[in-house]
Amino acid sequence: MATATRLLGWRVASWRLRPPLAGFVSQRAHSLLPVDDAINGLSEEQRQLRQTMAKFLQEHLAPKAQEIDRSNEFKNLRVSWEVRAVGGSQGVGLSCTAAWKSSHSFLEFWKQLGNLGVLGITAPVQYGGSGLGYLEHVLVMEEISRASGAVGLSYGAHSNLCINQLVRNGNEAQKEKYLPKLISGEYIGALAMSEPNAGSDVVSMKLKAEK
Repeated sequence: MATATRLLGWRVASWRLRPPLAGFVSQRAHSLLPVDDAINGLSEEQRQLRQTMAKFLQEHLAPKAQEIDRSNEFKNLRVSWEVRAVGGSQGVGLSCTAAWKSSHSFLEFWKQLGNLGVLGITAPVQYGGSGLGYLEHVLVMEEISRASGAVGLSYGAHSNLCINQLVRNGNEAQKEKYLPKLISGEYIGALAMSEPNAGSDVVSMKLKAEK
């Protein structure tokens, strides 16, 4: 699977929190206790997926989480990438360096999630997805939410409520039109189901369509 290979081909290095991130995390009462993958019954690919996302998100999302919550804006969330192919005993993968910039939009960060293959993690490869399952989706959701609950909620709405519903219930024309750009991060998905008196409780909604 092309996208899954791109995602799981990352090299995962051991890492630890460094100042000022360590202090920032402690201020948020944010638990970063190591996850014992051995007791969770994960495959080697699933472990690598979780570890890759944990490293990326704790380095590049967690430092911005408090600002995102306080300002309710994502305008300062951008990663500037240098990506190159590397070889070694583990095969060919990607080596990335990243730095925060302060004048660009959340969409740039969102596209990096698309480049990693996690926006369409449960979508078929033919539309640009990774073709993986719900467990892999949960692993990614968990790591994004550990870095930022707000961005985790946005990711869940995009990857599950929007993309996954199109995969399961959309017709072929809809899938071909919308899925590739949603999966790449060019589009941001949502679910339009809120009403003033019901919120997002779909059972309590009053609006209905009559043919």
